[in-house]
Amino acid sequence: MARQAKVLARGTSQSVPIIAGALATSMSILRLHLSNQGVWTDVLWAEDGLFTLCAARDGVHQCLLESYAGYLPLWPKLVAGIPAQFPIEAWPAITLLVSALTAGVVSAYVAWILIRQQIPPLIALAAAVVPVLLPAFGEEAVGSIANSIYLITIAGAIGVAFPLTTRTFTLVTALLLFLVTVSTPIGFALLAVLLWQMRQGRFPSHRQSTVLFASAATGSAIQLAVIVVARAERPFIPVISATESWASGVGLQTLKVVPPIAGQVVGRSPMDGFLPTLGLLIATCLTVAGIYLVRQASNVQVSGAGWLILIGIVASIVPHIANPSLARYFVAPLALWITAGLVLLARSSPNVAIKTVVIILIASVGVTWATSFRSPESRSGGSPPWSDVVALARTACEERPNERVGFVFSPWWPDSPDGSEESLARSAPCSILD
Repeated sequence: MARQAKVLARGTSQSVPIIAGALATSMSILRLHLSNQGVWTDVLWAEDGLFTLCAARDGVHQCLLESYAGYLPLWPKLVAGIPAQFPIEAWPAITLLVSALTAGVVSAYVAWILIRQQIPPLIALAAAVVPVLLPAFGEEAVGSIANSIYLITIAGAIGVAFPLTTRTFTLVTALLLFLVTVSTPIGFALLAVLLWQMRQGRFPSHRQSTVLFASAATGSAIQLAVIVVARAERPFIPVISATESWASGVGLQTLKVVPPIAGQVVGRSPMDGFLPTLGLLIATCLTVAGIYLVRQASNVQVSGAGWLILIGIVASIVPHIANPSLARYFVAPLALWITAGLVLLARSSPNVAIKTVVIILIASVGVTWATSFRSPESRSGGSPPWSDVVALARTACEERPNERVGFVFSPWWPDSPDGSEESLARSAPCSILD
């Protein structure tokens, strides 16, 4: 009987990553499809369109190492080569499928790591699908190849926070760390955590630590080189303005985790003025908690939760150095903070009453998330519809077949004057329509 129970438990643990991947993939699609069934033909989001157009026009190899907004987003540029192989009308559908599959693979990886860290299957499953359920994800990041950077950042953070000793972990995580570091400046934080974990002896195998460090360091070096020599550097925002924008974003997006509370606060002038203070308070408490947990070096799960909190803090700060606060910048931080909480829950006292209360609270938040499951029209609506953009391009090319034709992506992006560098980047010869 005990043997049968052990086999059943092992089977359940092995199936969790598969279930997590399937759920994340399907929910990524449903969040957009339920809001607008035209997403398959009419919604090609911002940088997704720009990177795919570049890959189709010039070839992936020509676009791959070009800087964008002052850094190198290699992952979305690489993956944009997939929809670029299809007819231009199919780009929205292929982009949606590729981004959803990315979400599924990331969720499966997260579930696999947590299961191997002895986290109960149900909690591991919950942590794995949290990113695709977040209101912030549905608001701006869902269905976007460019914004899948935040998903692979989550996976990379989980990998360095909860290291395993298997060869599979080493190979997969080495590839993941390279992709993260060469796709976003947030990757520098993962390299720093990796070095600390190596110093603490979390990687007993010298070969494993060498492979992981080499991949992360190589990606970081490439990213740093591109940042230094980037031709299109985005100017930094003044420190005070950037800090206020970041703090306000922390407060707002944390409140949005519970939509009913956010509905009572957002848009009300007295409360909006309180958001920066609330955000600073939340960030300070999380930072103190993260540092305390990291110092519990004897417990891998507890210290790993601490690293997730601290990486989340850094991930929330970095984009605000050169950008105003946007919802997508908080997908990775919120997912990492919630995952840390779930890991600590798994390690908490087995007191049934305490766990029952916590589970009820988590379930109530889950129910409120269901009310905001559909992506808002600002994300799911084609503005302009891609089918209309393509139709206009075909008409223009029929009249002037030897000239270049311009494209606009949702949401009416980029808004740039004719003849500018941005307008040239979103134009292509009429042969692109063949």
